[in-house]
Amino acid sequence: MNTKIRDRLFTAIRKGMDIEVPNIELSAEECNEIMQIGEHQSIQLIIYRGFRRMNLSQDCLKQFERSMLKNAYKYIMRNEELKNISKALDNDGIPYIPLKGAVLKQLYPEPEMRTSSDIDVLVREKDLDNAVKAVETTTDFKFESRNYHDVQMRALGTVLELHFSIKENMANIDKLLSRAWDYAKPTGSGSGYVFTPEYLVFHVIAHMSYHMVHGGLGIRPFLDLWLLRNKTEFEEEKVLKMCEECGILTFYEKSCRLVDAWMEGRAIPEELVSFEEYCLNGGVFGSAESVNASRMRNKQKGEYVLKRLLVSREVLEEEYPALKEKKYLLPVYQVDRWMRLLDPEKRSNALKELDGIRDVKREAVDTFDEMLRGLGL
Repeated sequence: MNTKIRDRLFTAIRKGMDIEVPNIELSAEECNEIMQIGEHQSIQLIIYRGFRRMNLSQDCLKQFERSMLKNAYKYIMRNEELKNISKALDNDGIPYIPLKGAVLKQLYPEPEMRTSSDIDVLVREKDLDNAVKAVETTTDFKFESRNYHDVQMRALGTVLELHFSIKENMANIDKLLSRAWDYAKPTGSGSGYVFTPEYLVFHVIAHMSYHMVHGGLGIRPFLDLWLLRNKTEFEEEKVLKMCEECGILTFYEKSCRLVDAWMEGRAIPEELVSFEEYCLNGGVFGSAESVNASRMRNKQKGEYVLKRLLVSREVLEEEYPALKEKKYLLPVYQVDRWMRLLDPEKRSNALKELDGIRDVKREAVDTFDEMLRGLGL
């Protein structure tokens, strides 16, 4: 991304987030390029609001109106679906915690600016079966699959990730993510809970560290972090202690420095330049190169393939709970997992993953590894 577009992008973001900065002139080509970045980063509604607050011409804005209306409609529908899910869990007295965008949207100047690709809700594992039943009985969502930390349900193209855990299969952060309910308090309405302010900040930065290590971290999580730090009250010392305990303190501090520089229009410190480039170029899910580089850290190609074929018992236990009591079923569930490759889409994805691993260069892996070390990861 060239410097001119980068500067204009962050001017639009700051405008969209209600930070007062001077208006700038943008050509139609620049508007299109910035909006394409916004779509790639899933912050297009923020940029569009910034464009409107810059008083850009109606001809420039008009071309984006249909896309913006579509996103606003998705937000309205998803918000209604979350209300229905909450009502279903309330009626059955099942404790739950809305996660990610469902909570963070209230911090944005307009809640629909915090886009989400799905709905995330956490319940206790012992309540999972009852929660699935409650949601299926009173909403249009139907069970689709069980993964290592959630059950996926779907209704009219919308995915509900009904979490029974927020662990990320990363030992350093899972030590606190596994204790999520210790940091939850009731809302006083129905059976809903919310995280303490400090744990909410920790969850955001822990999730960011997961995506960073796995090759995909864009701009939007930094905006969540910035809003939490500037629009909510929490005890910073408690957050620092949590981050230090989980080995992500350096990452937290450098993430704060990076987003503060963005939102204040300051130059990026030299030590954060590669970090910024990674986040700007990768988008929400990272670039193919960074994802493949993350997969190959400390591994040879054959070792990586073997590890993907034979996952650990702990991971399989999350997908197949019966394995916790009947450990002799391990080979059966390994084979059942392989049988998913009979699905054409899953087989295609697996082949693409193998192609990416085959093509990844050791220099890219080393560069990625060096950046992570600089971030304390």
